[in-house]
Amino acid sequence: ENLLKQELPDPSEELYRSSFVTKERRPYELQHTGMIIELNLLTMGILLDPRPEFIARWTKIGEMLNNLKVWILPAHDQIPHVKDPMANIDGKEITTDLRSTSLAASVSVALNCLEEVLDKKLVAALRKKVNTLVIDPLYDCATKKKKLHHWMKVAHNWNAVCFCNSLWAVLAADIPDDKRQEIVKLALRQMPLFMQGFAPDGYCKEGPGYYGFGFGHFLYSAFLLYEASDHKLNILRQFKAEK
Repeated sequence: ENLLKQELPDPSEELYRSSFVTKERRPYELQHTGMIIELNLLTMGILLDPRPEFIARWTKIGEMLNNLKVWILPAHDQIPHVKDPMANIDGKEITTDLRSTSLAASVSVALNCLEEVLDKKLVAALRKKVNTLVIDPLYDCATKKKKLHHWMKVAHNWNAVCFCNSLWAVLAADIPDDKRQEIVKLALRQMPLFMQGFAPDGYCKEGPGYYGFGFGHFLYSAFLLYEASDHKLNILRQFKAEK
């Protein structure tokens, strides 16, 4: 109810591009984060109480997401994530990051939950957007059509968080099963790198905050894969994870 009284967030392209000039991340990220908070809160709100005004607000957020050129943050549209700064916003590359994979997960789950009360054209458009900005690039990496994105090759929290979000998105998305399986295989190939960042006794060198962020998402991934495989696949059954 409080959201309805507030102005809509506005992660505009102008604000995105200005971050490269001003070197200020905060202005764009505040608007982008506000959009995600609204998306998730409104999704839960509609499930509890499908008021027309809640659905109308969700629709505005959904249209905003559909109109954005990119879902990544400006800070991640730079080297080493891309070859040239602003490659995503300029349409030269489509890479993924913490934020775009998180959005893909949230949107895919929300569409499954709210499909009956949302406009069909918007549902179709957002599913296409999830595929274009996140799932297709992941699939291209999985099938070696394109090089791995930067976060897929690191041994810290980015690996766990992005793969978790990616798994969430592909398991919820409306895509062919063989495409889903290829991306899951990619995650299983590259996620062990995250565990290499831990000391033999299980100590997280990144500190308690990033332990919660990184290993917390690793636990989510373990749960998702465990459920999706009929309890046959358990990535927690490894030495460092047990430690």
